[in-house]
Amino acid sequence: MSENVKQKDLFGILFWILIALIIVVPLVYFVFRNHNDKINVVSSEKFEAIFEDLKEYDELNDVSKVEEKDNLLKELDDLIASYPKTVSAKRALFYKGYVCYFAKDFENAVTYFNLFLSQNGNDYLAPKANYFLAFSMIEQDKNDEAMKFLDIIIDQLNDKYYAPLALIKKAELLEDKGNKEEALKELKEIEFIELDAT
Repeated sequence: MSENVKQKDLFGILFWILIALIIVVPLVYFVFRNHNDKINVVSSEKFEAIFEDLKEYDELNDVSKVEEKDNLLKELDDLIASYPKTVSAKRALFYKGYVCYFAKDFENAVTYFNLFLSQNGNDYLAPKANYFLAFSMIEQDKNDEAMKFLDIIIDQLNDKYYAPLALIKKAELLEDKGNKEEALKELKEIEFIELDAT
């Protein structure tokens, strides 16, 4: 009799544990997901406000861009610090490089774009980041390094928008080095990219 009682008690305990799991696990998941959704919404709203400032930044002259750079970088840093694992934080990191590039702070632009790519190499902004990296290198007279980023766009990312632009820029750099045949070869590759896009 005591074996039956023990077995019933064990089944009773297991039953209540199973019920608790059936109720608690989905509840915890729902609460966690709801919390993450709220964070993503808030961070997205904050990013959209900063993006409006970025649009205004694009309209500024070069001197004003230099003056506004630190303000925008602070806004982007605040967003990254407040919402570190969100899509908005990822985009904010990209735009830190963007702001520095247009303020002609090419060293910091390189730093931010490299950091962005190290964390988000497959992101849809990766071709654009590589493109800005190439031009940041060109601005610093580091054309061989610039070629590496152009090659990444052409060979690895094969982005339909940036690959033809990268091929044209690469051809220009090759021509500047006196490699006209190589430059022409690169330009012929544009035809294949456009055919692949159709």
